[in-house]
Amino acid sequence: LEPTQPLVPMGLELPLRLFALATDGSEVEVTDEATWQVDAPALAEVRAGRVTPRAPGQVQLQITARNLALVAPLTITDAVIATVRVQVAHTDLPVGLGQQLRALATLTDQHTVDVTAVADWRSESPAIGVVDASGAFRALAPGAVRLTASSGGVTGSASVKVTDAVPVSLVADANPRRVPVGLPTALSARVTMSDGVVR
Repeated sequence: LEPTQPLVPMGLELPLRLFALATDGSEVEVTDEATWQVDAPALAEVRAGRVTPRAPGQVQLQITARNLALVAPLTITDAVIATVRVQVAHTDLPVGLGQQLRALATLTDQHTVDVTAVADWRSESPAIGVVDASGAFRALAPGAVRLTASSGGVTGSASVKVTDAVPVSLVADANPRRVPVGLPTALSARVTMSDGVVR
């Protein structure tokens, strides 16, 4: 279960994710196929992993998927969002590349909640870089771009510097590929840049 001990503020719907461990050791997401129940429906409702809080308190989640069961605590809090912080893995990013941003909300009780999936994401310079509803950023042109995430009426921001495209792959070839000893052959190389241009 992600997060393992979810905390949901009043007035904010948050998604949970459920994973099953396969026999080969890999993880398989089973959020949509799971059955979600709570022991106190007056406090919260969970549908397809999405928590809708109704009143502050402690709830027990009862989840079943693929003949497996899980019980986990769920806390509904009346604390509100005080600040939102945008996490950027790479502050410098070449044209054509992308990265996933995160939005972390600090509540008035000092707990932290990941609001990446429900935040309102915006790019202040969409010609330089864009961000979608999930917080995925893509660099489009050199320059600086400010990215914002808003949740619960609170906004946080971070900046990314988009740099020139860089080589991401190199392919060398010879024509002809088989030649007798002592004879010449023509060599060529193609470089693919991060923006998709082949040189």
